[in-house]
Amino acid sequence: MTVIGIGSIITAVFVFTPSLPEYIDLVDLEPAGAVTFLLLGLGSVVAGIRRSALLSGAAAVGFALATLVQLAQLATGVVLLGGDASSLSLFLAGAVGVTCLLWANRAADPDLDSRNG
Repeated sequence: MTVIGIGSIITAVFVFTPSLPEYIDLVDLEPAGAVTFLLLGLGSVVAGIRRSALLSGAAAVGFALATLVQLAQLATGVVLLGGDASSLSLFLAGAVGVTCLLWANRAADPDLDSRNG
């Protein structure tokens, strides 16, 4: 989870560096989307460091909700987070990645629920 969180934070940093060459600027984000990536990334990092199933689940749900908001935004034209399909795919990748890591950690360590709630 920590790697996914760090990737999310790095993505958010790209928004606030507008002088990057066009070939590096791969994800179209507005500041609201960047803040969402930053907060979800920090949550993922904390979940990975603490090895908490509850925090990991919260991060996965957060990425999934951001994906649904982005999808609704693209379908209706109402701008909430800004961005385009590239940010939709990145939110979806975060949701799927954190969920898969959560399941993998639970399968590898069955006592994870009893230790960290």
